[in-house]
Amino acid sequence: MSMPGSTSKAWCFTEAFERNDERTMTVTDPVCEMQVDIEKAAVQEEHGGWAYFFCSERCHRLFRASPARYVERERQLTASSTAETERDDHGQG
Repeated sequence: MSMPGSTSKAWCFTEAFERNDERTMTVTDPVCEMQVDIEKAAVQEEHGGWAYFFCSERCHRLFRASPARYVERERQLTASSTAETERDDHGQG
């Protein structure tokens, strides 16, 4: 079902969340790729309409110095993960 004003960008963002249990939700730090509990993230920043969570001030500084580097890598990982999931869902794994 498509909602007015929805974008694939929003869909990809929600796909990046991973539920570990009933109380925590984690995302991947775009710099070091560590899983970060969004409630305990050292730093959170919005960039280009996306929310990014960081495990440390160091990772946040590296991101701020060159956000395009990490944003592009994150998009590639999301696209790769989505394609793999779709293949698995269709019994082509």
